[in-house]
Amino acid sequence: MMRAVPDPFVARRLLRVGDAALARDPIASHGLVHAMRSGAQAAAAIATLLDPAGDDMAARAFIRARHTDATNAAHRSTAQAYADQSRYRGGFWPDTVSTRPAFQAHPTAPPDPTCRVRLLPLRRLPALDGGQIRWRKAIWLARSQRGAVQFGQLGAEYLAQALFPPASVAVQRARLERKIGTSAARALIDDLLSEGALVAEGTSPASQPSSAFARRTSAP
Repeated sequence: MMRAVPDPFVARRLLRVGDAALARDPIASHGLVHAMRSGAQAAAAIATLLDPAGDDMAARAFIRARHTDATNAAHRSTAQAYADQSRYRGGFWPDTVSTRPAFQAHPTAPPDPTCRVRLLPLRRLPALDGGQIRWRKAIWLARSQRGAVQFGQLGAEYLAQALFPPASVAVQRARLERKIGTSAARALIDDLLSEGALVAEGTSPASQPSSAFARRTSAP
């Protein structure tokens, strides 16, 4: 019930959006949201591709990465939707829906509160910036398998500076509280810990971008 193309770029001057790139199962919903989001992303990529000063590589890498993100999210939401519907057996819902596994998130276990934690090194990833796609420094979120250049009012580069040098979780929170307040700082630190972006000092990166993303990023 869900169909996704391997690459949204059919040819150098032809780009799939909406259901032409990722047809969502209507039972799982979100198809209209994906259509509008992919259309807006494609518009920014096209503006970049048509600009003589635009970065062709960044635009294509951005669209391919967003397509991968959307496809992964569609798989998760479809699995969850079918698992939820397995409670309603009858003529309308086939028995086979009960065999669909529910998506289970496995957040990264946070380090000991007393140990020193550090933010993993920033990565150069394509991002929407001022209506076009440009290479930006981003924080890699291993659990979600995506990069983020902005966290509310804080950019990734500012956040990296604010969380340096490594310190305990309490100290890292205190550093951000002066900028965004207690509750926002606590939520942001907790998110970075659960995503595997903020790790115990001496820990190596838990996950690298998928090989498919790496190939697409370097593709012409």
